[in-house]
Amino acid sequence: MQDVAIALKTTLVMISTWMKKFPEFRAAIEGGRAARDEQIVSALFHRARGYEHEAEKIFCQNGMVTKVKYTEHYPPDAASAIFWLKNRQPDDWKDVSTKEITGADGGPIEIQHLVVKAEELGQKIRGMTFDAEVVEEK
Repeated sequence: MQDVAIALKTTLVMISTWMKKFPEFRAAIEGGRAARDEQIVSALFHRARGYEHEAEKIFCQNGMVTKVKYTEHYPPDAASAIFWLKNRQPDDWKDVSTKEITGADGGPIEIQHLVVKAEELGQKIRGMTFDAEVVEEK
């Protein structure tokens, strides 16, 4: 939205006001977002799969300018593929660390044992004495 405000030489508050007041303006802004999102989806998809395109290099050799056409190849990008799959098929591709952990038979995790251990630790700590050195801040 900041880019729209700059292009229209106005503020984000005014853009927000116009979006509320004029449904056509809101539709135009949202349509622009959708178009940009679609461009990114397409680019990510191509990057994940790998792609190629025609390109041209310009060389200068012995004072002569030479243009050479060639095909630029981009191999599949693993990070793009992983990102795509994690978002499009999260049940199959999410990280193991993000899976839900449950207790017995899918029930809640029992934490009573942890509370008892924390209380025992607290009792042990309260019975200790600690030597501390006072350090002045400079």
